[in-house]
Amino acid sequence: MSSSRPLGVAAAVTTTLAWGGMFVVAESAFPHVDAVWQTAIRYGAASVVFLLLLALVEGRRAFVPSRELGSVAVLGTVGFAGFNLLAFVGLRWTTPQAASLIVSTMPLITAFVLWARTGVPPRAATWVTSAVALLGVATVLGAGDPTAVLHGGLGRGDLLVLLGATCWVVYTTGAAGLPDWSPLRYTALSATSGAVVILALALVLSSAGVLTVPTGPDLAAVTWQLLYVVVLAAVVAVLCWNHAM
Repeated sequence: MSSSRPLGVAAAVTTTLAWGGMFVVAESAFPHVDAVWQTAIRYGAASVVFLLLLALVEGRRAFVPSRELGSVAVLGTVGFAGFNLLAFVGLRWTTPQAASLIVSTMPLITAFVLWARTGVPPRAATWVTSAVALLGVATVLGAGDPTAVLHGGLGRGDLLVLLGATCWVVYTTGAAGLPDWSPLRYTALSATSGAVVILALALVLSSAGVLTVPTGPDLAAVTWQLLYVVVLAAVVAVLCWNHAM
């Protein structure tokens, strides 16, 4: 699941740009479509696109059952359900700007997740850049005072977004165990499993009266927001991210 360096960098930058505005756009739609239903719609629609692309590019052989499907389903649930639900719910208690900043630390989180998995510590350069990046994040979250994070400056919303970002890193690094899978196949099948879990959760919570199923007028009121989170922040961003990895 590797790619050439220039293409990988371009793909990663594309994802960063798409996700940079995602939280602002998503939050603006919450009065009409809550976080859970917005996530279900987002990846329900994106999964259909992924599966169609997979069928066109790789054909039937990409859908042949294999022993890796179980782990892919688990990783898809952790990545798509974990990241998106935790991050979007976290927006109830933090700002879109803070959420975007926390998500931008994914390369940092990746270094530490890989350390935990492989036992190989990050290089000295990684420690230095990590420290600088964390200082920058703490400064912004602490409203100019990085030490404020140590005294309650990091709220529950920020922690939820951070946990969600960690879920996404676990999903991303899990692709290393599937060297024979293309980025498209991994994306399509893992996203589909995640979307099924998210949709099931949305239906259960709606049946219990915890959530309200969005109506036609609700969806119409946030058409442009949904187009952004589905097309740019899901289809384009996720394909680019997995290609970059």
